[in-house]
Amino acid sequence: MLSITELIADVKDRASVPADDERITNALVTKLLNQCLDEYIYPTLLKISEEFNVVKTLVPLTTTAGTPAFPNSLVPLPKRAYGRVLREIKYFDNSENLYNIPYVSLEDEDKFMAGSSYSASPFGFHFVGDAVKLVGIDVAKLTGKLVLHYIIEPNTLEQATTLYAPIYNIDYVGSEIRFWRDNTESLPEFEAYSLNGQTKLYDLYRKSSGAIIAADLPLTRDSGGLGYDYFKTTQLTVDNIQDLENFQDGGFPVSGGYESDLLLIPAGRSQFSTIPYELDNLLAQKVAGRVFEIIGDTEGLQVNDTRVRDIMMQVTSALGNRSRGESKKVVNRRSILRDMRRQYRRNW
Repeated sequence: MLSITELIADVKDRASVPADDERITNALVTKLLNQCLDEYIYPTLLKISEEFNVVKTLVPLTTTAGTPAFPNSLVPLPKRAYGRVLREIKYFDNSENLYNIPYVSLEDEDKFMAGSSYSASPFGFHFVGDAVKLVGIDVAKLTGKLVLHYIIEPNTLEQATTLYAPIYNIDYVGSEIRFWRDNTESLPEFEAYSLNGQTKLYDLYRKSSGAIIAADLPLTRDSGGLGYDYFKTTQLTVDNIQDLENFQDGGFPVSGGYESDLLLIPAGRSQFSTIPYELDNLLAQKVAGRVFEIIGDTEGLQVNDTRVRDIMMQVTSALGNRSRGESKKVVNRRSILRDMRRQYRRNW
């Protein structure tokens, strides 16, 4: 994981930019880094296709009052879903059963529902604009949650040095989840974002790998006294917290010589790289090429292009197979589509 300061220094070093060159400012390099993330690095990551930067969110299908949250069966896509697509969508019922929800095309929706009765769980889905339409449900009976898996957009890199807060403990108090941090640490940029009593959106970032573990968490800052304050939410469960604890060496609270590996950062923003560490070199080399274009160094650009190709080959080879064993497709037996086929076999 590299900070924005380290990335800027790396780019200038690769492009041999003199310290006093007024054309290549830190602000310009930051802009170029964000452009290359959007235009080159993230598409490259998708081509590798190994589930990097995939996050999940739980979407309750009923309100706290028990009424349908989506009366027209249209569920908006997560606002930071890259490419406006979903990696996977599942249904989690109130009995804690998890089902796959199959994709049903617009053309096949009527055929799909022929002979079927509407139920309290979705039989399928298709896309309608910037939302997914749940197929085959009785909205009045709809309960449970949707589990949306999606590739999250890259966080915008910012020139900052204290726009984060290390997490030292996570606990569960009633229906409240609390992320604790040491408020004696001097983090003025984070303090300006997270005023006491305010609810803001945060990402949970893993420092050692550069991965976003959880995105767009609505957290309210509160004072815990004795040098600590916490950020609370009721939108997570104990199971979520147990999952998060596994990302911290030594568990929580952080002690025994361990350092906090989980950071709170403003949602969608970061002073750290949020791509796999192996791609940081490719990002810096690609931006160095943009610098050569700006200063008109065609010879340097040609040499840089060769370096980009070499790094690209090495990185994609390293990241292209996260599991060295033979891949095997696993079919979930708890598929709603599979259950429908058994129940309405005459329609298939």
